[in-house]
Amino acid sequence: MIALNSCKENTILPPDLVPVVDNINTFQTDTFTVISRTTIQDSLITGGKLGSIVKSAQTDFYHAVGTISNDPTFGKTVASSYFQVVPPVTNFVFKGSNQVIDSVVLSVRYVNAYGDTNVSSNQSFSLFRTSSNLTLDSAYYENSAVNYSAADKVANDIMVDFNTLSTDSPLVGTVRLNPQLRFNLNASFADSILAQTSTGAFLNYTTFLDWLGGFYIAPADTMASASTLGYFDTYNGQITIYYRNTDANNLMDTTTAVFKFNPTYCNRFNRITRNYASATNILPLINNTTNPAGDSIVFIEGEPGLAAEISFPFIGQFPNAIINKADLMFTVISPYQNYGDTINYNIPERLQIIYVNEDGEDEILQDYVQLGAEWVGGFRKFYNINGGNFLQYRFNLSHALQTAISTQNSNFKLKVSGVRSNFPGIHRTIVAGATRTDDTERMKLNIIYTKIQ
Repeated sequence: MIALNSCKENTILPPDLVPVVDNINTFQTDTFTVISRTTIQDSLITGGKLGSIVKSAQTDFYHAVGTISNDPTFGKTVASSYFQVVPPVTNFVFKGSNQVIDSVVLSVRYVNAYGDTNVSSNQSFSLFRTSSNLTLDSAYYENSAVNYSAADKVANDIMVDFNTLSTDSPLVGTVRLNPQLRFNLNASFADSILAQTSTGAFLNYTTFLDWLGGFYIAPADTMASASTLGYFDTYNGQITIYYRNTDANNLMDTTTAVFKFNPTYCNRFNRITRNYASATNILPLINNTTNPAGDSIVFIEGEPGLAAEISFPFIGQFPNAIINKADLMFTVISPYQNYGDTINYNIPERLQIIYVNEDGEDEILQDYVQLGAEWVGGFRKFYNINGGNFLQYRFNLSHALQTAISTQNSNFKLKVSGVRSNFPGIHRTIVAGATRTDDTERMKLNIIYTKIQ
């Protein structure tokens, strides 16, 4: 609890200490002017390093690969993955002499899927070797790109059935492996890697990555009907080289060499693109400024994607007061009477809220810093309102509203999106905007405050 010593300082009360609304000293209002619009939130770091955050080294950050082309409301999503591998040691040499490579297999473990895995669940994936050696010193976002062309394809396309992938466990020798993507790299790549030496590309990890660049897995046909994003563990991605050699006793030996992702030297990032051209209900509302009062519906996706932009143009004119409680409430709706699509394209369990400063830059909302994520909330929950059950997200913004009112900040603006998770691009929802005619559903800010005498 932060005590109030003057009318310019902030006071945050725990729920059990919020005073009773008596309309003498303590009041409640939900009549603030709120303007809601749909915008695009496209600043998701998916690889490399930003400040102290090394995203490529986050072990449980999984990469989306695949296409959703037939989401009935939110349009098209295409996702691809870039990652690197290095030899098991520096100054690497293949064992023995007279080496012959039998096969080179790139494998990436399957983790999960998002979308409809029952209908149109087959997708074809391509594997490219790209010359892009992405440095670990830079940040890479969902819209970053790598250089590659059709000539850089190093394996035949593979067909992935997301309906069965979770139970497909390939048998290699006598070992049953976890479900995974497996590409058999072509003879040209096998010959080129066999030709490298311990004084050339295999000298150290830097020289190897300068030679290799990286691997890029992408949907082979982004125009085909598809409905699933698969999530894969590229942190543990690897290539396995199966080869024969003549040993010191002049005998033929069969062995393997495994080149793995190494977070100290290797980079990886996830490219995710959204296309709303087919989303006829959404397209006119993205960054729509034709209605000064805002829109009656707002679209929200897990980052990267659509977000709600919320502004409070007259909050700075509110009389200075102690803000005991401030709830920003969003009600889930389906204006097209199609809740059935949420079975496949799930509603987020939680949303996050972001402060937009006067320069239009995103900042962490200080309520998270001062009071913690549990206090701020944003969880999906059913509420009984006037005898009906409504699915809502509610945020407690006491600290932020107190600051905005105390500083008379009429430029107070927020964004709401899906929580940044280890599965980028997952989940979406539609909520009622601030101009919704139904008062029960309408987005609103509910404040309990005490007047300062």
